[in-house]
Amino acid sequence: MVIRSDVMNGTLLPKAAIEEAEREGLIKVKGRKKVGVLSIDLHVKRLFRQKVEGWVIGISKACDEEAEEDLFEEIHPKGDRWDLNPNGLYLAEAYETLEKRDGVVADIKSKSTWARYGLFQWTPIVEMRTPGEYKGKLEFLISPKTKVILRKFDAPAHLFFA
Repeated sequence: MVIRSDVMNGTLLPKAAIEEAEREGLIKVKGRKKVGVLSIDLHVKRLFRQKVEGWVIGISKACDEEAEEDLFEEIHPKGDRWDLNPNGLYLAEAYETLEKRDGVVADIKSKSTWARYGLFQWTPIVEMRTPGEYKGKLEFLISPKTKVILRKFDAPAHLFFA
């Protein structure tokens, strides 16, 4: 399978192509529950809150492991939920992890159901969004526009491939 499209251009791999790419070893998503029509749901494992109010960091630094401790603090759920404040910046770590080979592009986007509640996500992991190889955890930034309750195992984002 040759993959020469770009997630940013909207040319997405459908379910059958994602499953074929998995069989051929081009992608491996550990911890995934199922493949949807065009994507794989990402479930929140851990959540971190930005320590300083406002947009004072470069987005590309948000998932730099060395900078994470200085910029974010882990927040633990109250029971099975996190209460997210409006206009906060949060870093979510997914249960799922990704291995992709050269030639595959991946990206994390908000699920429309959650976007309607004002919860928007994006990933600053540039290596994931380029055709090169990537192996590691999946993290995405969350910036809610209203107060949002996020429960453990909720899937507010999904992973696309092109």
